[in-house]
Amino acid sequence: MNNLKEKRKIQKKESKKNIKKGGSGLLSFFTKKPNTTPPTSSSNYSINNDPIKNDIIIILKSIDTFDVNQNLMGTKTPECLNEDNICSKNEIPCVTGLEGGHEGAFINFITTDGKCEVDCGKKYKDKESIIREIRFYQCLNDLKKYYEFSDTRKYPILKDFVNKTLSTLPAFDGTFCKKTINNVETYYFKIENLTKGMINPVKLDFKIGFNTAWSFDKGVKGYIKQFPVDSYSTSNLFGFRLEGGMDIEQITSLVSKTQVKYTNQKTDISYTFDYEEYKNDIILFFDTNYNKDGINKVDSNKYYGKLVNDLKTYFNKSSLSNIGIKKNKLSKYSIHPFIIFHYLFQASMCNTNKNKFNGCPEKLLVEIQNYYDNFAKPNFENIMKIKDDNTSELLLSIGLIGSSILLIRDDNCNVKCKPIDFAHSYFIYDKTQESFNDLYKVVEEYKNGIENLKNCLKLYIEFESFIHESNSQNKKIDTVINTNNI
Repeated sequence: MNNLKEKRKIQKKESKKNIKKGGSGLLSFFTKKPNTTPPTSSSNYSINNDPIKNDIIIILKSIDTFDVNQNLMGTKTPECLNEDNICSKNEIPCVTGLEGGHEGAFINFITTDGKCEVDCGKKYKDKESIIREIRFYQCLNDLKKYYEFSDTRKYPILKDFVNKTLSTLPAFDGTFCKKTINNVETYYFKIENLTKGMINPVKLDFKIGFNTAWSFDKGVKGYIKQFPVDSYSTSNLFGFRLEGGMDIEQITSLVSKTQVKYTNQKTDISYTFDYEEYKNDIILFFDTNYNKDGINKVDSNKYYGKLVNDLKTYFNKSSLSNIGIKKNKLSKYSIHPFIIFHYLFQASMCNTNKNKFNGCPEKLLVEIQNYYDNFAKPNFENIMKIKDDNTSELLLSIGLIGSSILLIRDDNCNVKCKPIDFAHSYFIYDKTQESFNDLYKVVEEYKNGIENLKNCLKLYIEFESFIHESNSQNKKIDTVINTNNI
C-alpha cells in the first residue's frame, strides 16, 4: 500500500479481536478514566509465549487502532472556562500568536481546582491525525502505568526509554473541555503551557526533519504538496526550519536587506540590525576560524563537517519566492539559523549589551543537548538494533514526522526545549512492520535535525563571541588612533 490509511481500517477490526482473544483487560485499561485497576497479563494470546511482551505490543499497536466510537472524551465533558475568568489575569497565557502554525487551533485552557492555572487547549477534531496525537500521549502513559501496575522487571531498556521520553514531553493528563456556541460543541484537550511562570517569554517553533512529509504517511499528493517547502527551505540543508511562534513578522523583517530598528517600549532602548553587515560578519567568522572541511583552525576537536560550509554559503541559495510560494507567508522558512538565534537573544530584547544575556544561549544549548541525549540519540540507536535484530530485548523507537521543537526563553534567561506536534507519530518495535525502511529514515533524519540544531547554536555562540571580541579590538584601535592624533 502507498500509505497506512487503508491498513489502519483493517487493524481497527483486528485489534478488537486480538484484545478479546487475549483477555488481557487492556481495553478497559485504555478507556477508563482514571485507571484504578492494573491490566492483567494475557494467557491465551501471546507472542513467543511471553504475555508481558504481548501486552506491551497491544498497547503500542493501539496508536493505529483507536476507534472514535470508544468515546475518547468520556460521557461528561465540562464547559471550558471563559478566557476573561478573573483567576487568569495574572497568569501567562498559552495563546499569543500562531501556536503550532495553525490559527485558532489553541485556546487558553483555564482550571481553578485549588489554584488558577492556564494551560493550552488544543482543538479536537474527528480526524485521524488529531486522534493519533492524543493516542501518542495516552499510549506512552499507558506503558508507564503498565510497568507500575505489573511490577515486571522485564525489558528494563524499554521502561527506561519510555520514562525518559515522557520526561521530555509537555505534560498531558487526558483532560478535556468543550465550548458550546450556537448549539455547536467544540472540544479541546489540555496540554501543558510551557511558558507558565516565565516573564515575557519568547517562543520559537522549529519543525524537525529534512523531509516533513512522507508518501507512506500522507499519500503521494500530500508528499508532493510539501516537497517544494522542504526542498527550498532550511529543512533541506539543516534538517529544521522556523515554523511558528512569537514575533514572526519581526524576525522576517531582519532579512529585508535594510537596517531595521527596534525599540524596547519598557526600557526605551533602541537596537539596529543591518542585514548586509551581519551576513558579511558570518562569512568572515567562518573564513577566519574554519577550514573547507569544517574543522576549527585552532582546535581540531571542533569539527562540524558540511554544516560549516552550508551556514557560510546559505545566503547564495535559492529562495522560496523563486518557486512561486508567497513570500509574506513562507519567508520564515528560509531564514539563516544565526539570524533567528540573534533575534531570540539580542534583537527581541533590544539588547545592546553583550553581558545582558551572557550565558543564556549556553543554557539553551544544554537543554537541546539533554533532549538529544535523552531521546533523539537513543531513539535512533534503538531502531538500529531493531533493524539488525541483534538483541533479545523488546525495544521501542518513535518515528516523528512533521514534529516540532519549541525553544523558549524569558527576560530572566529561563529557557526550555520541548518537542510538540505528534499528529504523525509511529511506534516501531519490529523490522517487519509496514514501511519500516521509510520509518528508519524518519528516525535518522530526526536525530540528525536535532543534532544540527544543537551544532548551529554552538557555532552561533562562537560567532557572537568572535564578533564581540572583534568589535572590542576595533574600539581599542580607534582609541589609540584618536589619542595619537591629539
